[in-house]
Amino acid sequence: MKIIFFFYLILSTLSVIGFGFFLNNFLNLKNESSNLGLIGIFGLFLLSLISSFTHLFLSHSYTHNIIVLLVGICLFIFFIQKKKFDLKFIFTCFILLLSGFLIAKNNEDFPYYHLPNSLQFVEQKIQFGLGNLNHGFKHSSSIFLLNSIFYFPKTIYYLFNIPNFLFLVFSVYYFLSKIFEKKTKFINFSKIFCIFSGLILLTKFSRLAEYGTDIAGQILILIVILIASNMLIKKDISFENEKNEYLTILILIVFSISMKVYFMIYLVIPTYIFFKVRAKKKILRLIFDYKNFLILTTPIFFVIFFNFSATGCLVYPVSLTCFPDIFDWSLSINTVETLNSHYELWAKAGRGPNFEVDNTKSQADKDPGLHHFQLAHGNFEELFLRYDYLKARGIMPVQKWNHGVMTSFYYEDPDGNQAEMTCMNFLKEEDFRAYFETDTYKNNISGIPIDPDEYISRYRAGIPQEELVKIPS
Repeated sequence: MKIIFFFYLILSTLSVIGFGFFLNNFLNLKNESSNLGLIGIFGLFLLSLISSFTHLFLSHSYTHNIIVLLVGICLFIFFIQKKKFDLKFIFTCFILLLSGFLIAKNNEDFPYYHLPNSLQFVEQKIQFGLGNLNHGFKHSSSIFLLNSIFYFPKTIYYLFNIPNFLFLVFSVYYFLSKIFEKKTKFINFSKIFCIFSGLILLTKFSRLAEYGTDIAGQILILIVILIASNMLIKKDISFENEKNEYLTILILIVFSISMKVYFMIYLVIPTYIFFKVRAKKKILRLIFDYKNFLILTTPIFFVIFFNFSATGCLVYPVSLTCFPDIFDWSLSINTVETLNSHYELWAKAGRGPNFEVDNTKSQADKDPGLHHFQLAHGNFEELFLRYDYLKARGIMPVQKWNHGVMTSFYYEDPDGNQAEMTCMNFLKEEDFRAYFETDTYKNNISGIPIDPDEYISRYRAGIPQEELVKIPS
C-alpha cells in the first residue's frame, strides 16, 4: 500500500507540473512565473478549473482521474524537453514528499466535511440542494474538487490530501529559490521575507493536520505580497516589465478566492498597483485579453455556481443572495441568517453544547474565549471509569454522543466552559479508516445521542466493542 501511495504521489507531482507548464505557455508568462514553484501552483490552479468543469457532467471516477493524470504526465514530458531540469527542485521535492509521506495526518475537519464533499464529487456529477442534507455540504471549495481528482485505484481516499501537501512543496520551493536567487534586485527585502515565510511554512504548516480549506489560500497570499512588494519598491513601475507579475498576482488571488470567498479582500493589492501604474489602459487590455479574462473569471463563476447548487445562494451565507421562493431545494432565509450568526459566534469562540448555540444573534458579540477542550482516553474502560468518577460527584455530561468514529461525553463548568471526554470507537486503524467508506458514515457523519448508563452497562455485560458502537443505518 505504501509503495503504491508513494508511486501515485510522484506521478501526481509530475502531472501537476505538466499542467503548470501548459498554463504558463498558454498565457505566455515569463520572468517571475517561470519559477518552478509557481509552475506547480499554476498546475494546481488549472486542475481546479478542469475538475470544476468536468464535475458538471461526470463523476470523478478512476477512469476520469487516470486520464487527467496521464494527460498531465504527457504535458510534463513535452515541456520539460525544452527546459533545463533544476536539480535543486528534484532534491527539494523529494525531501518534502518523503517527509510528508512519513508524518501525514488528516486535518480535524477532514472526516466532518472535507471527506464527504470530496467523495460525493467522486461518486456523482453535480447535484442540487446538497446543503439540505448535511451542514458540511453547505460549504464549497476548490480544494474539495482538487481532492477528488486524486482518487486512484488501490488508494481509496488516502490521496485526498495531495493538493494541500503540494501547496506546501511548491511554496517552500518558491521561497527557497528566491532566497538563493542571485539576480534579485531587492535582495534584502526579498530574502528576509522569504526566510520568514519559509520558516512559518516549515514549522507551523509542516503537517497536513494543520491544513483546512484556508491555509493554501494564505500561502498564495504570502507569494502575492512578495511579488507585489518587489513591484512597489520600484520608483517607476513599468508595465512592459511588470505585466507578467501583475497577471500572476491576479491568478493567485483568484485561486485563493475559489478556496474561500473572503480572500477577495486581497483584491485591494492589484487595485492599488493599478492606480500606481501610469499605463492603466494597458493593464485593462491585459486583463480583458480573451485568454486572461477567461482564466480569471472562470474560477469566480464556479465559486458562485457551486455555492448556488449546494445552498440556493450565490454567496453563502449571505441571505440577500438566496432564492428560496424560486427554488424548492434552496435553504430558507431564516436558516441562512441563523447559520451566518453561528459562524460569527464560532469565529469569536462562542460556546454551546455540541457546537450548538442558542440565541446566536444576541450572543454574536459576546463570549470570547475557548469553545471546549477535548480530552482523549486510551480505551473505553478509561473513559467509562472517568464517567463513573464524575457521576459519583454529581457531575453529569450535557451531551452524550456516539459519533461513529468516537464516543464522547461533553461536560460544562458553571461558566459554560466545555470539556469533551472521548475515546476512539475502533481498536484497529484499518477499521477506523474503513468506517469512512460505509454508507452509515456517508448518511450520518455526526452520529447519534446515547444514554451513557445503558451504553456502559451493555459494554460491561460483555457486548463486543465493535457491536456496541454500531450506528443504525
